[in-house]
Amino acid sequence: MKKAMYLVLLLVLLLVACQQQNSASETPGAQPPKMTDLSAEPVKPMTQTSQRAADLLAIVQQGTSQNSVKSALGEPSAQMHSAKGEKLLWRYDIGALQTFTPASNEEDEVDTEALKEGLLQFQLFLFWSEDQKVQAYSLHFVEEGGALKNPRMLPNGEIVNE
Repeated sequence: MKKAMYLVLLLVLLLVACQQQNSASETPGAQPPKMTDLSAEPVKPMTQTSQRAADLLAIVQQGTSQNSVKSALGEPSAQMHSAKGEKLLWRYDIGALQTFTPASNEEDEVDTEALKEGLLQFQLFLFWSEDQKVQAYSLHFVEEGGALKNPRMLPNGEIVNE
């Protein structure tokens, strides 16, 4: 299952890279953008964890069907309703060690202790619309430096990075 997920992620990255290269080559005479503010801080390279998080979120964009998510990520670790009981919710425990035991399969509670202890790499919550499409997500993981991260997409499509 892990091999299939890595293969899907690799294919997504390759497709994105090919699209970027094609769009750049389709504009004859196009000049690369010039850096105008030399005092600006250089962009920090993405860590391996941040890159993998970005790859996961590319799969679960708003409007993605349940079948597409299952094809890419497999069966969810748990299915439940949100705390308010109004939305169907799937939880994926990604990169879990065999010793990991979820705190609960009936609540939409983040297992921050397991994330901090390294028992779990990512915990992804997907909120579904009535037509079985991704409406919102919340991803939880610990950066290499130890900071807990929580990028989310709200039901209105707004992306919040915390």
